[in-house]
Amino acid sequence: MNVISYRKKSYSAPEGWHECTPAQRGSLIAFARLPEADRTDDIVQMAAQIWLQVPDREWQRWRLDAHQWATLQAGFAWIWEPPTTRPFESFVHEGDTYHVFDEDFSDTKALDLTMALMEYMAFAQPTVPDLSAYGRILATLCRPARVDLEHFRRSDDWDGDVREPYNELRAVDRARKLVSLPEPIKLALFDYFERSAHQFLLHYERLFGGSSTEEPRYPDGRGWLMLLKNVAKDGHFGDFDRVGRQPAHLVYAALLDDVLTNDEITNPTDHE
Repeated sequence: MNVISYRKKSYSAPEGWHECTPAQRGSLIAFARLPEADRTDDIVQMAAQIWLQVPDREWQRWRLDAHQWATLQAGFAWIWEPPTTRPFESFVHEGDTYHVFDEDFSDTKALDLTMALMEYMAFAQPTVPDLSAYGRILATLCRPARVDLEHFRRSDDWDGDVREPYNELRAVDRARKLVSLPEPIKLALFDYFERSAHQFLLHYERLFGGSSTEEPRYPDGRGWLMLLKNVAKDGHFGDFDRVGRQPAHLVYAALLDDVLTNDEITNPTDHE
């Protein structure tokens, strides 16, 4: 931790994202999302105040010369770069412990991620965004532990995911409860999801329109469920229920392989 002394008072501040509390991360994450062109002097000062957690009245009395201000800014320069790791493994809200999905969706099932991405499409819809989808995204991917966790750990089906199986009705119900989750926590989680989703979609972009410059193959997201149904029809992993319970990357990698294989067959000259 950084210890900053000013007028005989010391302030402790994190040296990086790894030292932030969940609330600090959520409070600072907006600065990492801000384009450099929008980084005004007022915003930099706001970032410094939040980083140091200095109350408004105290901050108004701070007077730094150019050298002191430059030194202070160097201490929180890292906030302008987005974090790349999971913000926290779990959080507690209204007596329930929610476990946060792992990095790169490595512990997430195909159906869970597909539903979360569909909710994200609804939330990000440019003309009529569904703001309630915000909570459903979090409730879909952040869930309490399974009630049979100890038995599950000892079974042959153990896959490292401690969360209870996804259930749409429970997700809707918990999304309502998560409305009262402190805003910094929600922001930290949503930013983590959005960055993870962006990387996932880039990796499998051939399934969703080919590139960011082309019209998406399934603009409303519902076609992703059709993709899972097609996998079930092909019998790769079993029926639709079994497909949905497979690791997300396994199912989408199989889909991508089919697309690339079909592309090689239909356009052989492009691959010579």
